[in-house]
Amino acid sequence: MGQTISQIFGGVDPWYVPSEKLEELESWFTESYDERTQRLVVRISQIRWRAIPANPTMAIVPIEFLQAFESSLDTALDECLGDEWKTEWWIHRIWNLLEWAVEDSDYRNVSASTLEHFQKLVDMRVEERSTEPQIVFRLYVDRLRAMFYAPDFGLSEWFMYTFASWLRCQNLPPMPAYLEYMDPPFEWAPIENPENAIERSIANLTRRPIENLLEPGEVGECGICRQEVQAGTDVTVLEPFCSHWFHTGCIHCVLRMNAGGKHCPACRAHIVLEEQ
Repeated sequence: MGQTISQIFGGVDPWYVPSEKLEELESWFTESYDERTQRLVVRISQIRWRAIPANPTMAIVPIEFLQAFESSLDTALDECLGDEWKTEWWIHRIWNLLEWAVEDSDYRNVSASTLEHFQKLVDMRVEERSTEPQIVFRLYVDRLRAMFYAPDFGLSEWFMYTFASWLRCQNLPPMPAYLEYMDPPFEWAPIENPENAIERSIANLTRRPIENLLEPGEVGECGICRQEVQAGTDVTVLEPFCSHWFHTGCIHCVLRMNAGGKHCPACRAHIVLEEQ
């Protein structure tokens, strides 16, 4: 992402010069594209031998989920037209989901064959690193569409639901009650009545008025839902772990989910939460 010193290729990409927006984006992520690529490649390699085989139960994804997911990809393509910032942001969001899949502590939500599909997405980003982001994203969308209809696809319905919710899929049906790994309803709402130590720890994260975090005249945008933060809104800052901030409901939802561990969605800083 952007023009960075490559840890994989050992040089600076001379073909694609990033815009100021992309340089700002990379600074916001606090991690270069090459660092992120290398980390994800290593992680996939580490867990591939522990991933489970694809099976009919995993391979059957409700058609409503697929339709909602495809609708989301269409929306993303429309958003990305002429906007490098949103294009790189969507690619970053998809990569977060890949990381969630490979970091799941029980390796229960992704099959070995689907890990191979994920590896191809990573390889494509490396191979196309000198290509403009919008072209890369179109390639990603085509690959994702094909992946979810592949006969050896294996991503549990629970994870597919999380995937679809994170990508803001429109008209997403409720999570089926029979799902083995069913979590509490996926709602972008602050934790009001914590039920355990982790939820109390999340609810107690620092909150500040958005006006205290912006320069005069600057417009704030949540790094999770990408919606503008209205004046007078208190947002949650992930201090002392990092300085990134988000809508309180958005970050509470992300940290409460089991997939991906407790990390900042932007910089991957580990968020230490009380468990007892």
